[in-house]
Amino acid sequence: MKLAQDFVSGMVKPFEGVKILFGSSRYFKYVWVSSLLNMIFYLLTLYLIFYFVFPWINALFPAHVSSGFLSLIYLTIEWLMKIFIFMTLLVLFVLLFNIIFFAITAPYLDGLSTAIEKDFFGFIPPSSGIKGFTKACYLSVRNGIRLNFLALLWTILFFPLNFIIPVLGFLPGMLVSSYFLGLSFLIFCAEHRSLNRKEFSSKLNGHRMTVLGFGLTMYGILFIPFSAAIFIPGGIIGATLLYNEKIEQHALVYGLEN
Repeated sequence: MKLAQDFVSGMVKPFEGVKILFGSSRYFKYVWVSSLLNMIFYLLTLYLIFYFVFPWINALFPAHVSSGFLSLIYLTIEWLMKIFIFMTLLVLFVLLFNIIFFAITAPYLDGLSTAIEKDFFGFIPPSSGIKGFTKACYLSVRNGIRLNFLALLWTILFFPLNFIIPVLGFLPGMLVSSYFLGLSFLIFCAEHRSLNRKEFSSKLNGHRMTVLGFGLTMYGILFIPFSAAIFIPGGIIGATLLYNEKIEQHALVYGLEN
């Protein structure tokens, strides 16, 4: 029962983050770069899908002569294979984009997470000044790339299960990718406390189901056109709340109702 509650509490955090984002205009200065990049990504994706991906997939299946029932079976298999190929390419493309995305926007998202920790929990990272900012930017870029690369890697490693296990073969790869995606949003809070990988992993004990629920929500949202422009910064806010409330168990100093 507790695992289910933890899972659900993680799933709703991105929506709490979006609510806070729209409740205060002072956070929008951290958002414009990520939102603009997401809009460009979705437009590029639509262009590639209609002008390259769909024609390429159609070219994989030769024309066939209609022959009653056998033709219906062929068309059904062809339709299922086209959907499978398309969804696979889309997942890989989205995860690959995330690696590039976090490399560019990490300093801005880190600034957003820092602002939320200060405003809501009264926490200010010990590192400050130009040196502290430079180090934080470096860590944000490095960890963002690393975690999103792991999400992409596990998706590729679990890919054969799509053929071995009918219908449900995609689940292991999706869940592992979702978990690492969730970590890529939480990592900013760990960086603010100068936690190494072992310390961060120890902090996560007992909260991994919450991280999975959060990551799964973000995973699904990334495939809704143009939604990530709002939900990625909203997810950063939600992840910052999650880390402080659940993992560090800090009390709010600035209520959500405000």
